[in-house]
Amino acid sequence: MFSRKVISFLLPEIVERKDVQLLFTKVIAVESGSELTEEFISELKEFGFPVTKSRISQAIKSGGLHAILLALSKQKTDVSMIEIPEMIDISDKVSIMKGEVTVKLFKQVMGDYTPTGHNADKLIAVLNDPSKEGKSLIYVSLLDGREFAKRLSTLSGRKFRVQKEAEWVQARVRLSGKNWTWTEALFTDRTSILRLPDDFGRANPMRRFRNIALRLVEDK
Repeated sequence: MFSRKVISFLLPEIVERKDVQLLFTKVIAVESGSELTEEFISELKEFGFPVTKSRISQAIKSGGLHAILLALSKQKTDVSMIEIPEMIDISDKVSIMKGEVTVKLFKQVMGDYTPTGHNADKLIAVLNDPSKEGKSLIYVSLLDGREFAKRLSTLSGRKFRVQKEAEWVQARVRLSGKNWTWTEALFTDRTSILRLPDDFGRANPMRRFRNIALRLVEDK
């Protein structure tokens, strides 16, 4: 099935992973508000999805297309090898990562995922540098962060998401790290980012992000 309720389809026997990753990145962009263009519709049809624009739109909204492309990427992560960072309880329902997401953890979870954002080239360089494995992941976009949380949730059977500003402020005196980290809070029409724990909870507009890191929370 194309999604839980939407449509069934046939795909070629051989699926090139690179093509899947490219389509997957574009689906994530549409999910976040980018236009569903005729060019993208044509790419999906050429790939093997014999559907109309309205059905593609419906499948993206339902999460079905996202799920199918994720499955087709044939990610082979061994869940037992993934080490979830230390979590700090901030309530009986929510815990937050004490440190920032590392390069190693991102690579384990994301496989051959194609990064998004205007600093994608810098993020790719970080991911390809063996000396960065144990360090905090930087140059990550909010879209990358959301997708990472979604995949980590699927792999672990737990419920992760990008932190909210209020959650960061509540936990900041117990957090570690030296980078700006994404939050889901809004600052005017932009997404807020927050600095390391000694920055007293100050929010700043996104603008063109640079070396921003990622911290997740878990809903229990």
